Amino acid sequence: MSHPAHPGQLPLLFSFQFLIPGQGFVACVELSGKVLRDEESLPGECWLYGAEPGGFAGGGQDWAAASLDFKEASHLILLDLAAEAENIGAFRSRVEAFFRQRDEVVPADWEEALQEVRERGLQLTDLPATDVGKCPPRVEVREVEAPRPFTDGPVHWATAAA
Repeated sequence: MSHPAHPGQLPLLFSFQFLIPGQGFVACVELSGKVLRDEESLPGECWLYGAEPGGFAGGGQDWAAASLDFKEASHLILLDLAAEAENIGAFRSRVEAFFRQRDEVVPADWEEALQEVRERGLQLTDLPATDVGKCPPRVEVREVEAPRPFTDGPVHWATAAA
């Protein structure tokens, strides 16, 4: 399903950190990537479509609900991958394979939206603009030897620019 770039679609960058329990291991997963924010395709709703990694989305009645749903979707995927993995190595491999997934349409729409942001100077007032080249998509999985009480790490959202 194509999501044509227009002012209701914005290219975003995200960064999440999760503590993920598995079978005999606990991992800290840092995930950064690209998301297409769409507020016009479905009136009264906001949707976030994963561009890199692809294959998942989050939505809600507004930006706050959609961003929370997107974060929860990524967390649930990581928990499912951990439940299927017999050890930290297998979990790391599964997370990296998930991260390499690409949607056929969303990355092109994300790039189109980025070009529009650059050409028209569009920016969200509630998010900082960030140079795309300084925030490449990445995933890191580290085993945590002695986990302590932990809440998920900071959540960062930015409008992709430059």
